[in-house]
Amino acid sequence: MGSYYGEYRWPLIYISLLAGVMLTIVPTGARLKRGRLGMVVLALSLVALAAQGIWMWWNARWDFVQQSTEVSGGVPWSMLPVENVPFPDMPGAAAKNEAWDRLTYICPALLLIWGVARWVSRKPAVGIWICQTIFVTGALVAVLGLAMRWTNAEAAYWMSAEKGSQYNLFFATFRSPAIATVYMNIALALGLSLFLRALCGVLRDRRGLGFAMLYLVGVVVLFNGVMGAGSKAGMVMTGVTLILWGVMNWRALWDVLKQSASLLPSGSPLERNLLFGAVALILILSGLSWAETTVVRWQDAMDKEYTTLDARSAINTVQIKMMKDPDWSVLGFGPGSFHPLFPYYSHNAELKGIVVYAHNDHFQTLVEWGSVGFALFVVLIAGACLILLSHSYAAEKGGLSRRGRVMQRGMFIAILVSLIHACVDFPYQIESIAITLAALLGVAWGGVGYGRRSSKKPKAEQEEEVVPA
Repeated sequence: MGSYYGEYRWPLIYISLLAGVMLTIVPTGARLKRGRLGMVVLALSLVALAAQGIWMWWNARWDFVQQSTEVSGGVPWSMLPVENVPFPDMPGAAAKNEAWDRLTYICPALLLIWGVARWVSRKPAVGIWICQTIFVTGALVAVLGLAMRWTNAEAAYWMSAEKGSQYNLFFATFRSPAIATVYMNIALALGLSLFLRALCGVLRDRRGLGFAMLYLVGVVVLFNGVMGAGSKAGMVMTGVTLILWGVMNWRALWDVLKQSASLLPSGSPLERNLLFGAVALILILSGLSWAETTVVRWQDAMDKEYTTLDARSAINTVQIKMMKDPDWSVLGFGPGSFHPLFPYYSHNAELKGIVVYAHNDHFQTLVEWGSVGFALFVVLIAGACLILLSHSYAAEKGGLSRRGRVMQRGMFIAILVSLIHACVDFPYQIESIAITLAALLGVAWGGVGYGRRSSKKPKAEQEEEVVPA
């Protein structure tokens, strides 16, 4: 999970493609009764995106070829014309092989969105299983990354360190600590909601306290993982995650706090307060254990006068220049075109080295997919966020239970925080995070099938029908 080059990328892509196909073709045993319009919008958006990507690849103009020596302009590759372009007067990708590289994980991700949405709309419990899987995987990433930090490993233990790399370029299976924190923050948002959801269940029927404690342990591990990774943006996004989650769930948190004393044998509020104080102290001490890493990272950024932000700003300026080029169309330059084309537009920019990712996925999407593709991605992501928000604040008697609403907010925060982080990094260019986002979007769009409880059914059946629990 996380490795994004060479042979390490293919197992996840194959598994995701197989999962998308199976979730799409295997009968669910039930018919979708609500949310048909939403599912139609989802299907049309997915088909349109896939069609655009495949068309741009099929009608590509050039092949992106690496070279052992630099060619004119200081670019270590060349663009070889593709023979027999089907429609040379119509838009096509700038680099055929790079477009294929992107489509190999984008198309499985789009299929996975549909398959997950299809199943969640009929069996909401699938949504919880997916959130639990992401949370557990994120905790394992944090454990592996922390073990690497403690042992000064230069790469994940089954991999050899890259030539010239330093150990702090790796965290778990991710070559970039910042990208690792994106995944861990997604898992953190889900873990917080899984923990609160479990506590609500314990207060309701006095079962599941052990699971709640396991979720809490995972949350602590993820928090330490983000601090240990050393990414400044990741640390900030963790703060945003905690603040948003606390603000959006304060009512549920307050109710749980008031009733939690009843879970103790003595029922004493004093013992309850001591227990919560001990947990808070553990969180504070665990965070302070990585204080040196945090201080060093921020001090280094201040000493360098935040030059990384200047570089990102310069890259964004070049991307604006790329979009002003007459060759840029409403369909963009094609998936994967940023990397091979960027040097040809950045001659006057004060940038050193090879720029592989824009460190701003939103601008890079505009460059590669144009206004049409960008709008379709907005429909997919913004639509999912609106569905989650509408359900998370719906009245309980007309929609989800409190436990369901808590999970909707956790998924919303996970998606939102990753979108914010994508303004300064490149999480969606990484297969594992793109596919994880696809699974969450599928869970969200599957929620269009949630509706009001029917008074003709027993309460237990109504709860099972609309609550992803």
